[in-house]
Amino acid sequence: MKRMLFAGAAAPLFLGLLALAPSADKVSFHAAKGLSVTRTITAEHTLEMEDMTVLINGAEPPAMPEMSMEMDIKSSYKIADTYAEMGPSAPAKLVRKFEQLDQNIQMSMTGVPGMEPETNLEGLSDLEGKTVVFAWDEEAKSYKKTYEGEAGEEGHLDGLQEDMDLRFLLPERAEVSVDDTWSPSMDRLRELFMPGGDFKIAPEASQNSMGMQPGQNSDQMFRGDWEGTCKATYKGLRDGHGVIHVVIDAKVKTDATESAKGQMGELPGGAQATVDHVDLLLEITCEGDLLWNLADGIPASLNMEGKMKINNESSIQIAAGGQNMDMENIVVMAGGFSMKMEFAKN
Repeated sequence: MKRMLFAGAAAPLFLGLLALAPSADKVSFHAAKGLSVTRTITAEHTLEMEDMTVLINGAEPPAMPEMSMEMDIKSSYKIADTYAEMGPSAPAKLVRKFEQLDQNIQMSMTGVPGMEPETNLEGLSDLEGKTVVFAWDEEAKSYKKTYEGEAGEEGHLDGLQEDMDLRFLLPERAEVSVDDTWSPSMDRLRELFMPGGDFKIAPEASQNSMGMQPGQNSDQMFRGDWEGTCKATYKGLRDGHGVIHVVIDAKVKTDATESAKGQMGELPGGAQATVDHVDLLLEITCEGDLLWNLADGIPASLNMEGKMKINNESSIQIAAGGQNMDMENIVVMAGGFSMKMEFAKN
């Protein structure tokens, strides 16, 4: 009888403890076969020169003009994906159409001899309008990439990445409660800043890109080796979507020498330049929210904002008028950036 009374008294306490226990949400990727989504991505980087050091044949020039530089980079992408076949945790076959791949770079400079004070560059990609199929190769453990319909350059497929769902930001365990935290892979963090990989965006051949520092084209600064911290925290529900708050404090070291060699052209006055090396160091701190569509198992939106600083060190040999000189250049630029992604079912 006493046991029955004890059990009866304990039952309400047990139910109360259950009510106090944090509820869990399932935050996982589980897109349905045949689902089609359109991703709209906009990003802006605004940078201003903080410092500049120039050495000519190892010494500072006797008279350096006062120089300034500002740069505003805006990117806008619209990409349609269809999950044609699904695997256990990722698409087995994905059909991607690059509907819009735009980039605009505006620069203003003062005190730079032979350069226009205002430069506007429009970035273009041959991938725009093309459709690419990502088919999982189980033996190779990678995606085979091919064009569907109108073909493009095979070399443009090399830098493309299948995952534009930001799956690497998800927790290892799908069931998460409010304030659960985890650390996404630093090795994959560049996928956040280069969603979809390298779209081979470059200024039109007719445009003068010499106002840019060597190696500073497009998304070059994100392509190196990442180190630092990335912390994700689950914040619960917002408008029916799971909210993952992401905080990043990272450095990226990039050897941009080969990219700079392809970028350098003829200098003013017919001078010729040979690139020795270009090293980029990017420091970035940012945070934002990834909203996850719990019902459809795909992202709903992403908003990120932060600050960055770029240290660009280059060494170039210049031949002009029968004379050769070695020029070492250190440029430090700093500013802010923002990124927005919207995911809509078609």
